[in-house]
Amino acid sequence: GGGALLLTMNVMLGTPNGRAVVSAPPVVEVLSEGEVAALRDEFKASLKAFENDLESDVLSQPFRAWNADAQHDIKTAKARAIDVFSGGDYTEAVREVQTATAKARTELSAMNVAFDAALAAAQSAYVTDAFDQAKLHITQALSLRPASQDAQSLGHKIDQLPQVLSLVKAVEEARLQNDVMGEIKNLR
Repeated sequence: GGGALLLTMNVMLGTPNGRAVVSAPPVVEVLSEGEVAALRDEFKASLKAFENDLESDVLSQPFRAWNADAQHDIKTAKARAIDVFSGGDYTEAVREVQTATAKARTELSAMNVAFDAALAAAQSAYVTDAFDQAKLHITQALSLRPASQDAQSLGHKIDQLPQVLSLVKAVEEARLQNDVMGEIKNLR
């Protein structure tokens, strides 16, 4: 024991016009062994939580289809966190894994909102017999959450809609022509 870790940061001072940049003397932050151990533990816990709670969703094909740029940014932040941790900059490592976590949560939340909106739009189109709109929205919902039982079930109903609408139309035509046998035949 008894050692301390020195962290240095270069501070860049700029002029309002952004042309001249002067480097100030490095700012040195001295951390005790306890602080270093706490940062290391915080990083490990944050990284483990990210990997257990968010990473599989972020790395999924639906998420990539939803927002490939966000997926790249999140993967890059995680990789950078591990790199700076390996280099001993534990404060920056914690910051980077927190950045990856926050961005993952934000994007996954936005993806869930988009799924809910697409599913609701598909349901609304379905109940008004708007097949093309229903198909468009359920396809979008299923692209965001392919394993959703609700979306799969609604998708199946939507796929059957043209056949059902055709039969309803035939029954209505038979009824208009006062063709009871035709009406009965189409109801079966």
